[in-house]
Amino acid sequence: MSSFNHFVLTRFNVKSTKKDRPNHLNLDGDWLESRLKLFDNFCYPSVQGQSNQNFKWIVFFNIDTSDAFKEKIKKYSKWKNFIPAYISCVFNDIEKIPEEALEIIRANMTMESEYVITTRLDTDDALCKNFVQMVQDNFVEQDGVSINFIYGYVLYDNKLYLRRYPQGNPFISLIEKTEAFKGVFRLSHQRLYEIGSMKNIKNRQTPAWLQILHEANIAQTRSGFLKTTMNQSVRQSIKNLRSSFLINDAGIPIQEKNLLKFRAEQAFSIFRFLKARINLRRRLRFLLKL
Repeated sequence: MSSFNHFVLTRFNVKSTKKDRPNHLNLDGDWLESRLKLFDNFCYPSVQGQSNQNFKWIVFFNIDTSDAFKEKIKKYSKWKNFIPAYISCVFNDIEKIPEEALEIIRANMTMESEYVITTRLDTDDALCKNFVQMVQDNFVEQDGVSINFIYGYVLYDNKLYLRRYPQGNPFISLIEKTEAFKGVFRLSHQRLYEIGSMKNIKNRQTPAWLQILHEANIAQTRSGFLKTTMNQSVRQSIKNLRSSFLINDAGIPIQEKNLLKFRAEQAFSIFRFLKARINLRRRLRFLLKL
C-alpha cells in the first residue's frame, strides 16, 4: 500500500455565492479568455513542469461552461496529470467543500493509500518547480496537518517581490487520512489551523510560490489588500523568477536595466517592510497590556 495520494486542486470558474464573484461573470467569454491567458502563462506551465510528477491536478469548471471553451481546455488533458472536472455545485470558501467535488477526487485516487494530500492553487498563480517535492518531503503520516511555505514571490506592475505570508496562505496543503478526508477547501486557507496543526516552513532561500497581482484580483479582494501585500514584500530581481519557476516567457517581465533605480526601489521596500513589522509588534504589545 502506498503512503499517500497527492492532488493539486484549482477552481477555474465554479459557481459561487460570493458577492464579488457573480456567477454570470464566471461564464462570460471575455472573463474566461483573460483568465485563460493568465493560466497559460503562469499556472499551467508551472504545474506541468514539476520535478516530482507523483500527483494529479484536478481543475474544477462550471458545468455550464460553453462548448467552445471546453474545446480549448481539452488540449491540457494531453498531459496525463491534468484532470478537468465540470461540476454543478456551488464551490467556494464560504461553504464547505461539496460532496460532488470530493467524489471526483476519490474517483481519481490511483492506488490504495492511508493518506491524501491536497494542495490549493488559484488559476492566476504559479508554483516553483520543486513545490510538489517540497510538500511531500514534509509528509510523515500526519492527520489534519497543514503545510504552509511562508515565503514566495509576488509579481505586480512588472516588478518582482519576495513576500512573507505566514499562517495560511493560498498555496497551503493539507494532509489527512483518506477514510474521512474533506480536502484543503474544507475551510478558507486562513482557517485551516482549526482542523489540527499548521507547519509553517521558513523557506526564504527557496521561495515556493508566485502570486500574480492584476487589476481583476485587486478589485475583487478586501479593502487594503494591495497595501498589506506590499508591506509584506521586498523588491527582487526578475532573474530570481527565471531560475526557479517554469513559466512562459510571455509572463516574465524584461530584466531590470537601470540598476540604480532597482536598488532604490529595493531599499524603499525594505524600509516599508521593517516599518510594518515594527508597527505590528507595537500593536501586539499594546493589546497584551489591555
